[in-house]
Formats: sequence, structure tokens, C-alpha cells
Amino acid sequence: MSKTSETPNEDNVDSTTSTTTNTPTQTKTNTLILDINSLLNDDDITDISLIPENNGGDTSITSVPAIKAILASRSPVFRRMLYGEFRETQSNNQENVVEVKLDYSGRVLQLLVEFCFTDSLTSLESKSTSATDSSNNSNFTLEEKSRLLTNLSDAAHYFDIPKLELDIQVQLSNMMLEHPSLACAVLDESSKMASGDTLAEAAFSQIRARPKAALLHWDGGGNIKDKGFDSLSISETDTSNPKWGECGGVIALSATLLESVIFDDQSTACEFTKFKCLQKWVEGCKHEVTKADIEYVELPRKCRPNSVGTADEILSSRTPRLAQSEKKQLESNGSLLTLGSSDSGMGVTSPLPPPPPSSSDFIGNIHLGLGTHPASTSSPPPSSKAQNDDMSMEGGQHERRLAIAQHLAEKLDLSLIPASDLSTTITDSQLVPAHALYQAYRLQALNAERTKSKVFVEGAGLAEVNGTYIQRGVHEGTPMYNKEGIWRDREETFRIFLCTYSNGNKSWCLSIVPKGKEPGKTTDLDFYECPVSYGKGGGITSSSYGGSSENGLGVVPSRGWKLVNYGQPPVPKCSLIAGCLEDA
Repeated sequence: MSKTSETPNEDNVDSTTSTTTNTPTQTKTNTLILDINSLLNDDDITDISLIPENNGGDTSITSVPAIKAILASRSPVFRRMLYGEFRETQSNNQENVVEVKLDYSGRVLQLLVEFCFTDSLTSLESKSTSATDSSNNSNFTLEEKSRLLTNLSDAAHYFDIPKLELDIQVQLSNMMLEHPSLACAVLDESSKMASGDTLAEAAFSQIRARPKAALLHWDGGGNIKDKGFDSLSISETDTSNPKWGECGGVIALSATLLESVIFDDQSTACEFTKFKCLQKWVEGCKHEVTKADIEYVELPRKCRPNSVGTADEILSSRTPRLAQSEKKQLESNGSLLTLGSSDSGMGVTSPLPPPPPSSSDFIGNIHLGLGTHPASTSSPPPSSKAQNDDMSMEGGQHERRLAIAQHLAEKLDLSLIPASDLSTTITDSQLVPAHALYQAYRLQALNAERTKSKVFVEGAGLAEVNGTYIQRGVHEGTPMYNKEGIWRDREETFRIFLCTYSNGNKSWCLSIVPKGKEPGKTTDLDFYECPVSYGKGGGITSSSYGGSSENGLGVVPSRGWKLVNYGQPPVPKCSLIAGCLEDA
């Protein structure tokens, strides 16, 4: 390594060092950074203006000033665009400032330029509340901010600025960890992007780990709660409340994503949670639903077209995107040539980009349902006026959302939903037909003679296991008790059940049983256990399933528990609430 590459280490002095120890090199470096930062938005030396062509109705930012040399130094794509043959796509205004139209919003281009100048996104974290500052990005809701960052990540990938792309991924991951409901907004936005696979996978992982928190703003204690949110009962929450729209959730998903998310095979969501998601989506979905969406969702999966990106599409994701109007102008004058120039010294040529490639139908092995709608390939789209008239009626939109939710509700196993919810929430929803409700009641009637009991666990050193366990199912001829909760940032089901070991001994176990596994296996995550002998005479009995207090079976011990594996002292105490109606 040359000496010139070693000496700048003086610049990297620990930030905790007192300012009195700053070296002259540090001072010069800091001054250089500040001087470069001061060039941002300096009209006197601006020589390029980025024109947003995809503002989505937001006209507050119509152009973003910058300096060509700085953009080119931060992005090889900008370099080819501004100093290669691609410069033919530029135009000069009256002030002799180069104008380049790009298929991004003004907000995205503004943040992109800010990062090129400052290596940070300070304005996005600014606490300024000035109503006259159109460039202020701090007044966004959490969902708007997450969507903006997601789109900015696409621009960072497109212009080949890997540090910005990585910084955004880290920031969005932290935001989704603190506010799981933002994962829906990130997934919805990234699913539209050719470069969105990484963010989409991260969002899907968060939804899978904590489906109720991500989809319904559940806080782990039976309430819907998020930072800045009032605590609201799931059954009483109204999606028309503006707070629902500030932080994602299921209503942030498009129709084509809804099924993939709610009925994901790896999700830990119960049937009632899935139903509540459909219900809330109907009430508050933010997306316009077209007839093509309805036809697409109702198609069998095997009939859905897959639109996996080709090699050319993947390569073009790193090629500058021209606005459509600019591309047509180039085609008409014959200047649609190649990207790159011998003058630039790049020695690279590549074709000008086609229209942005469509997103893949799959993220990994997850089907997102984002291929071309069959309706759009078989017939021309309706006229814009007719379509606007058709879509402008909120009643019509509600009916379309209802039609999609009714179709997806057919996939639910209603027999797993408590009868008290079937007779109220499900019946009143208009999502489930009467014959489906009858079938669910019929299946539940087969077990109706057995009264559900509850076990109350308290005093355990591991707070997550404390709470009320409801009798659900049978294991080894004795009742099993379940409680939903969160452990290690995942929504899990804690269970109390009787287990027979290989040596013939029996113990009651308080464990997490992995989804799809039988209790009593080595895959269980065990917290506490108690030998059956402690149930004799001093336990709490539930003989609904034939368990007998004489032999210790059917008895959940109130004392005698001991630590195993993942438990923490002190050990819990249990008490029985017998003969209660199931309400959870």
C-alpha cells in the first residue's frame, strides 16, 4: 500500500476525543465537508436541474438544483448520463442550466441530491415545522416516511450508490422493528420496484414473526397500540381513525398482495386474526381496486401469469431511466443511440433503457401476485374518463373490496374461531355466507359438551409465560392449555400439557411447541416442568377429558414446578378457573 493511502488515518480520530485535540488535518477535513455541504441549493453555481416526472400529484417540488460534477463523482450512472453520449438527452433552459427529466418524485430526487452532497439525510430527520418550507420532509407520517425511503432505495440502486442503499435498508429495518405495522407499507412499496427484493424479504420476515402487530397494530397484550397511538381494543378499532393511516398495517396493502400476506404458509397468525385483517382491509384499504384486481384475485393460482424479470431487465435496472416524453422525443429525432462515450473514458456501451421492468411475481419462493392482469392482456383498458367516473364512487370501491375479501374468506377454517366470535364479529361482517357459518357451528358442536377451563399462571421469573391459559385440544388424553404471547420478538403460543418421557415418567410442561410439531418432542422450547406426582392432592383438576385426580392425570399442579432450559427463577404458581366460557 502506498504512503499516500496510509497517512489520512489522522482524519479518523475517535469521535469521543475532546475537540481540543483536533489535528490540523481534522480541521481541514471538517472544513472541506462543510464547504461542500454549503454548495447544496446554491443557485449561483447550480448547473443542472433534475425534473421529477413521477410526483404523484405533489407539485410542491418541480425541480431539484444540483452540480453536475458532484453528482458524477458520487454515481457512475450520473457520470455516464452527464458526460457520456447520454448527454444528448439533456436540454438547457434560459439560464443555461441543464435540465434532466427523471421518473422519480421530487421528494426522492431532493433526498438523492442531498445525500450526494452531504453523505447523509439530515433533512429527513429535521425537526423544523416551517409551513413555508416545501423541502421539509419531517412532517411526514411514519408510513409516508417509510414509503419515501423505500422509493429512495430504488433510486440509490438505480444510480449505483450502494452506501445510500445500505443505509436505507438499515434504517427501515430499525423502523419496522420499532413499529412492525410499517412492514406492510414497505412491502407494498417495494413490491412495485425491480430492485425491491431485499426490502420486501425483510418486511415479510417482520410480518411473519409478528402478524398481529404488523397487520393490526397489536401490542402483545390484547390491545392495538403503537408509539403515539392510543390503546384500542381490536374489536373496537375503526380504520377510519386517522391514526390507522399513520403507521401502515393491513390497510396499506394492495389487493394483489393481500392474499399472499394473510395466507402465507409461514405466518403464525390464527384464523381469527386472518379474518380481522380481511375485515379491516375492507374498511380502510388505501388503494384503488379495479375490476381487473377482482378477476385476478379470484383466478386459481396455477392460471396466474408469472412475470419473472429477464436477464435484459435485470441489466437495465442499473441503466438511467428517461421520462417517457423525453424518450419519445429522442426516438423521433433519431438520437436514441447508446449510453457511454469514448470521450468519457468509460469504455462501456449499453442500450438506452426500455420502460422500467415490471416487478417479479416472487420474492424468493413467495408468490406476490404482481404479474400482468389477465384482463389487461385480453382487452384494451377503458377510457380514462369512464374509468375515473367508475372509480370515483367510494361506494363502488367498498363493494369491490368486499368482493375480494369475501372470496378470500372462503380459505378460512371457521371452525377454529371461537363460537362467541362467530355469532358476533363474523356474522355481522357480511364476509361469510350463512352456509359456511352453519358448517362451522356444526363442527364446533361436536366438542361443545366439553366445558373449557382456564389456568392462571403467575409469579414466574420469565414474565412472558405469566397469564391466562385457555383449554384447547388434548394431548395424551388430558386437556392442553394455550396462551398467545411474544417471546424473543416473535408471536408464539405458550402451552401447558402432559408429557410422557422415554423412561415412562410423566411431567406437566410449560413450553412453546413449534408450529406444525406435536407437543412432547425435542423441538419444544421448555421453560418449566412439574412431575405428575405433585398433582396428587395438591393440584388443580380438570377431568373433562377423562383425567383422574386419583392417578395424577388431568391435574395441572399448583406447586412443585422447576426450571428447565429457557426458564428463569422464581418458578410459577398455577390456579384453575373452571367452567368458564371461552372469550379469547
